[in-house]
Amino acid sequence: MLATGELRDARLLVKKKGALNEHYAQLPTLYPSQGREGYAATFLFPVGEANRFFLVSGDTAAFYELIDGFFVVTWRALIPLGSKDALGLFFDGEYTQATGTYPTAAGDKGFVYNITSTYLDSERHTTGTVDSDGTIHVLGTTWSVGGELKEQSGSLDMVLPGETRNEVRLP
Repeated sequence: MLATGELRDARLLVKKKGALNEHYAQLPTLYPSQGREGYAATFLFPVGEANRFFLVSGDTAAFYELIDGFFVVTWRALIPLGSKDALGLFFDGEYTQATGTYPTAAGDKGFVYNITSTYLDSERHTTGTVDSDGTIHVLGTTWSVGGELKEQSGSLDMVLPGETRNEVRLP
C-alpha cells in the first residue's frame, strides 16, 4: 500500500498507523505541557506524497519520513502557547527547541491536510489544502457531539482532483 497504492488509500493508512510505534533519528526531547485544552492532530502531507508528513499535535510538531520500512521522526519542535492555535503558530515558524534538520523542500507545492480535534464528547474532522504561502483552504468538515452528526459540508477526501503520487516509490 505504501509503495504502490493509490494516494488516497496510502494517506488513510498513514493517518491511522503512521505515527504509531514511531522511531526517532535523534533521541527525542521531552517538552513540558503547554496547558492546551482538548486534542487536535493535524496531518500535513506534501502534495503528491504519502510517505512523508508533518504531524502537529498538542504541543509539538514533527516531520515523519518512511525510512527502511519505519516512519522516523527526523525533525521535531515545541509549539508554545500563543495568540493562535498550534497550526497557525507552526506555519508562522513560532516553534522552539527544534531537533533534527527542518525539511525545507517539503510543502514547496503546498499540503493536503486532515485535522481531527476532540473536546469532551465533541469531535470535528476537517480536510483541506495549504498553499505554499501558508494560505489555508477548507475542503470539507464534519462535526459530531455524542456520536450524533451536527454538521457536514464538502469532502473529507484527502486527495485533490487530479493529484497523483510524485514521491520516490519504495521497492
